[in-house]
Amino acid sequence: MMIDFALEAERKEGKSSEEAIYEACLLRFRPIMMTTMAALLGGLPLALGSGIGSELRRPLGISMVGGLLLSQVLTLYTTPVIYIYFDRLAKKASPGGPDAAAKEPRSLCRQISHEPILSIHRAASRHHTSNRRLGPCRCGGVQRIAGGSPAPG
Repeated sequence: MMIDFALEAERKEGKSSEEAIYEACLLRFRPIMMTTMAALLGGLPLALGSGIGSELRRPLGISMVGGLLLSQVLTLYTTPVIYIYFDRLAKKASPGGPDAAAKEPRSLCRQISHEPILSIHRAASRHHTSNRRLGPCRCGGVQRIAGGSPAPG
């Protein structure tokens, strides 16, 4: 739940990953705690019960309560850290470094050369004539034909 809210805040509101996950943690803390506490309180009678047959049910209750407590701690403390770590890792792994991820995809497309695309196209379509012209690229750039001159748009 926190990750969905953080991604939405990054995309729609343009927030940084730290701001987005912080806001998501604040907004989703109460619902996360409510669902976990409802399940945990439902497991307490199994963990604390006594009477006939309680020795069979007690391990289930203890493991259920312990698992919920552990998962709650891991969710609240590690999810924001892992989210920020993966965001920084994605920014470092992007082709132009950390600043390239912030650029508009259309401007990135205009900076690339279309020659590799043409070589793939030529290899895949050998049955076409050698003078085949490709025309303008979707990004607004101009693809080049085999001779090196721009294809007419």
